[in-house]
Amino acid sequence: MYFVTDIRLSNFDDLLLSVTIPSDKLVRRFQYLCKDIETFNEVMTVACSFHPKREDLIDRLIKTTKSMVQDGTDMFNYKLPVSGDDVMKTLNIGPSVEVKEYLNKLLNQAFLHPHITKKELLEILKFL
Repeated sequence: MYFVTDIRLSNFDDLLLSVTIPSDKLVRRFQYLCKDIETFNEVMTVACSFHPKREDLIDRLIKTTKSMVQDGTDMFNYKLPVSGDDVMKTLNIGPSVEVKEYLNKLLNQAFLHPHITKKELLEILKFL
């Protein structure tokens, strides 16, 4: 678990150094990277000891995350409803690095709109 926390904490350090007030999209991206609430909580605990001057930001992240969990807009254990096969079929392309790039762009849309459906993502894909 410590290895996982180290990786997540590295991403969290970038977040702490880059923002004063994190956007919902950024919070959801971090939740996605943590994978589950237990890892998120562990990272928050470790972060408090490493970044005592950013405790206000850490508290804000925790409160925002609790709110997102309550209203079902968090990204813990999130699985993008679109697959690489869906991307290739929709765009009529073969396996390539582009497929991963398109999936990342769609994932960014999900961070903005956590209830987005597969149908909506495939429509967006046509315009990327």
